[in-house]
Amino acid sequence: MVVTFYISRSSIYVTTAILTASSTATSTVSLAVSLTLSSAVS
Repeated sequence: MVVTFYISRSSIYVTTAILTASSTATSTVSLAVSLTLSSAVS
């Protein structure tokens, strides 16, 4: 019972960490693309 609780809780933490990491990576890539495009235009 307690073990299951800990496993599900750590799964939530891992999932949150993965989602945060991927959204950060996506934001960074988008920012880089935007900067590159603005440099190219100007």
